[in-house]
Amino acid sequence: MHKNPKMFRTVALGCMLLGAATFASAQDVDGKLAAYKAASGEAVAVMTKVTDANSAKANQAALDAAMNKQRAAEAALTAETKKLNLKDKAGTDKMQAVMTELTTQNQVITAHQLRILSSKETGEVVGKSFMAPTQQR
Repeated sequence: MHKNPKMFRTVALGCMLLGAATFASAQDVDGKLAAYKAASGEAVAVMTKVTDANSAKANQAALDAAMNKQRAAEAALTAETKKLNLKDKAGTDKMQAVMTELTTQNQVITAHQLRILSSKETGEVVGKSFMAPTQQR
């Protein structure tokens, strides 16, 4: 037995709580990642409807809402990943998975944005939807 059983129990409890916090944080990241993927999917679904000036006008409000939701979900996911313990393999693995998904989703969204913005007619109608609110002045 340890020389100071009370100290041993305190340290053991601290380790268990830290492990539980890491597990909860990983679950929180999973939840935020799922929300981000869903929001990105919604944004892409709206962008696929934008094919000309008329469809751009018809989908402008939906695109604004979808892009705002996607940006908010990305910000929430990013904030949650900052809580990961990157000194732990599970934390670094989770961060790698998140970064891979962010890259994949952003590539898909960027491809649709480029398609839409490459047309002057559609770009003029919905171009501001792709800017962060602070850029829309």
